[in-house]
Amino acid sequence: MAQFREEWTFKNDNEFVLRIYDGLVQSTTPLQTSRGRQAQLCERCTSLDFLDEDFIIQDKSSFKPNETPCDLCALLYKTREKKSLEAAAVTFRIAGSALVQDNSPHLRLTIRANKESYKSAQSIQIGIPELLKGGSQPQFELCRQWLQDCIANHETCKSKEDHYPAMKELPTRLINVGSEKEPRVFLYSPGKDEGLKYIALSHPWGDENKHNHYVTNTTNIQEHEKEICQTKLPDLFKDAIKLTRELRYQYLWIDSLCIIQGDEGDFEAEASRMELVYSNADCVIAATDAKGNSDKFLITRPTRDYVEIGKNEQSRFSVCEAIDDFQKHVLEGSLNKRGWVLQERALARRIIHFTEKQMYWECGEGIRCETLTKMINEQAAFLSDPNFPLRAMNSTKGTKILFYQQLYRQYSRLEFSRPTDRCLGVAGLEQRLIKHFKVDGGFGVFQAPPERKYDEGYFGRSLLWKRGEDVDNLTPIKYDESTLPKSVPSWSWMAYDGGIDYLDESMLPFNKVTWMTKELKSPWDVTHSSLSWHTNKRGSTELRGEARRFWESSMDGKEARLFYDRESEEPKDYWFSDIRCVVIGIFEDKDKVRKSCVLLVAPRENSAYYTRIGVGLIPTSSIHPNQERVRIC
Repeated sequence: MAQFREEWTFKNDNEFVLRIYDGLVQSTTPLQTSRGRQAQLCERCTSLDFLDEDFIIQDKSSFKPNETPCDLCALLYKTREKKSLEAAAVTFRIAGSALVQDNSPHLRLTIRANKESYKSAQSIQIGIPELLKGGSQPQFELCRQWLQDCIANHETCKSKEDHYPAMKELPTRLINVGSEKEPRVFLYSPGKDEGLKYIALSHPWGDENKHNHYVTNTTNIQEHEKEICQTKLPDLFKDAIKLTRELRYQYLWIDSLCIIQGDEGDFEAEASRMELVYSNADCVIAATDAKGNSDKFLITRPTRDYVEIGKNEQSRFSVCEAIDDFQKHVLEGSLNKRGWVLQERALARRIIHFTEKQMYWECGEGIRCETLTKMINEQAAFLSDPNFPLRAMNSTKGTKILFYQQLYRQYSRLEFSRPTDRCLGVAGLEQRLIKHFKVDGGFGVFQAPPERKYDEGYFGRSLLWKRGEDVDNLTPIKYDESTLPKSVPSWSWMAYDGGIDYLDESMLPFNKVTWMTKELKSPWDVTHSSLSWHTNKRGSTELRGEARRFWESSMDGKEARLFYDRESEEPKDYWFSDIRCVVIGIFEDKDKVRKSCVLLVAPRENSAYYTRIGVGLIPTSSIHPNQERVRIC
């Protein structure tokens, strides 16, 4: 069974870099700048030849920065693994465009060529040793080059309107950003057939006590349609307007300005259109490290250490601190801890991530760094799909299941200011999955039509989620008449606050489970049509199943493996408790023991319904044959 790889691979991308290099060099400041002095090198480092197939550096721990005039020796010492500082010697070797330390899994130094030295060493990546100044023309030029190159040359990143006819639709409102010469900014309501191109912003609002929550509401909507006072806007919005103009676009979408906020606003109607807003944008600006609206993202980033080696342009290379870390800077950044952002990232065709360390470009062709490095990751590629989830559709059924399980596992650990938004923040992705898997579903659960026997596992496996190993208890979210949706069934992980996992392949092997479709009926058994409801539509959420008593262990000593949503629900005596199990599937494990994968349910107080309280694996011999029909909501 295919698994998602976590590691990033680096790809030499000189063909792309050569296309944009001249445009950057012609910007108002040079592409590569010097530190104002020639690098001081020792005799050994002066003689280094990066083109030598047997290139090697053996660095002694006695070479400390304050004891040697050699800039390269100092950089090598600084970037060593801490545990190797006392070693007699440390060896560095060339691996593509990197200097790697023996026995170290971490990339700490990169080698970069300029346009001239690349001709003699095409295996080494062309790159920028120094970052571009925040808010400068070279930085804007790189953004323009990224965007223009993708639109012109990336077939995979173009909109597939045959798959998504609605992708021609425009947002209800856009911000006309004007220009530097005519800086009037106002809300604009486009017509259906205008064909406007626009940029969208992905950002955190932040704590309202610390950040400017400037919004459009029912009292100022008419004023905003005439003009938005730019002096009232938070700094983050001002940066977004400036960048939109520099990208040579006239229209920008920002949620708090383009959606009417407040009780009498149109958030409920606009939330269902969020899928189209980010899918149709030519590019999304992500303020990845901003804490809220008052933070700027066009900022000056920390410098990185590097040493230029070579007597002339034809032999010049830069040895640089490795700072290309999309996983840490973006995926683990503060913005991507927010629940709404996973959907925004997955639905966007192109994103420019602004972090405190550098800019990153993300599209269907991979990740490009401001240093001009290209990075690829198999797992990230699924979320970088410009026409999500078409890339996943070319995979096996098992990989599709792993894909949506990983998606929901990740999403369930993200943060919401309002926990009741947990359903809405992923509704657009869920609609896409339902459409392309050709299934019915809602609230994180999918079911294939009954005639597709091979796909019965979608339903069973998506129901068999469990409390995450890093979570003590799942806390029920309080939905009521004032929330959207008004209720969520207990069999959905969206009813709870906290991270989830799934019964994985080690517990529930692929292609070995007989799914008990006659014992468990879903809400979608009634329709199986385009009229089926999903998370942001209303409909019955009732599961009907056969509930049975069970023992904790069987006569042959094989114990059940039970996973409760809350530890406090585990009883001392299963037989005399009110807990029942509903069998979802049966399989034979490697020891030839028949096991049942089950939902654990308990009766609701003063109600005819049952509530899910967990899942488990139980030896089939431990389950009583007598059954009763129950309804689970």
